[in-house]
Amino acid sequence: MHIPKRYGESRNQDCPFCGKQSITQNEQGIPTCLEHKNESLDGFKCICGEWLDVKFGKWGPYFHCMRCGNVSWSKGMEINQGKLEKRAESRPLDNKPREVTVTDKDVEFFL
Repeated sequence: MHIPKRYGESRNQDCPFCGKQSITQNEQGIPTCLEHKNESLDGFKCICGEWLDVKFGKWGPYFHCMRCGNVSWSKGMEINQGKLEKRAESRPLDNKPREVTVTDKDVEFFL
């Protein structure tokens, strides 16, 4: 039995860096959110040990390995999940000093 697609259910791609819904594409053709538009995915390896090249085709982004051939986007991201987590940990946190004004109405602050 074939169930037809409904409006809006066709495809939703997430940003590979943060997981938000992608709005734009970066220079590699990867769908990303606005915050990660200038970042690129480099240094991904295949299961066989060769480097993966990011390509963009008719049905969206995919990876290409010299030994294995074309690798799907989801499989390539699953293989290199640890690299994305390390990138997220290595990003500097926003530790700017901020000014907090405390009034006499903020009793809980002093307790």
